[in-house]
Amino acid sequence: MNKVDSERSVILVHQVYVLNEIMKINPNMFYVFLDIQAAYDTVDRRLLWKQLMDYGFDNNFIKNLRVLFDYNSCNLVINGETSQNIDCKRGLLQGSSLSPFLFNVYINSLMSKIKEKYKVIQGKIRTNCLFFCG
Repeated sequence: MNKVDSERSVILVHQVYVLNEIMKINPNMFYVFLDIQAAYDTVDRRLLWKQLMDYGFDNNFIKNLRVLFDYNSCNLVINGETSQNIDCKRGLLQGSSLSPFLFNVYINSLMSKIKEKYKVIQGKIRTNCLFFCG
């Protein structure tokens, strides 16, 4: 195991520990675990750009993001033959340093909707949504 994998494992173990402790304290709470496979590929960029506008991001910033993300294409290579360009119409770019931030903006709408609908109070702490990424 290399250093990065080792650090990720430690973080994941810590997250599982924290979640386990929360579940012990609140055994009657309803828990939902969401594992989004290929998370970046699920992002609807039209919705993302609207969310960024709603949060008050500068229009020029959003235009520059659109130039980076909306005008991409890819090719398939099958048996040594390269396909024609295929437009990438959804999702975020794998490996882009902007993608984690943009995904957080995108998924935040889910958290906001959960907060609007459900409220949980434990002592003096009000919580209803904990998101963990492993």
